[in-house]
Amino acid sequence: MLPLEYLIGTYNPIDRPYIFGDPTQWTPLQLDIVLGVANAKYHEFVRAADYIARLVRSRLITKQDGVDTLHEAALYNGLYAEYGRDEIQSIIATAFESEVA
Repeated sequence: MLPLEYLIGTYNPIDRPYIFGDPTQWTPLQLDIVLGVANAKYHEFVRAADYIARLVRSRLITKQDGVDTLHEAALYNGLYAEYGRDEIQSIIATAFESEVA
């Protein structure tokens, strides 16, 4: 997940300092919404990994197809670049180790 520090110095598209100023001065609502959106891809990938692992355990797809699908999704959405290979592979491994897939 992305921390608040990730937002410091971010682009201010409409030059409205009361909305896009210093993130350390934001209201709890602003923090919740902005960080929630920033982390949405991460959380959706975790859900997708769990879903794929369930499909594998149900024998609807092979483990290799499931892992390949997750790898492609991570590449396409820039998750390896944003969170690092170790974090993304850890998410995949955790989903598959909850029950041997």
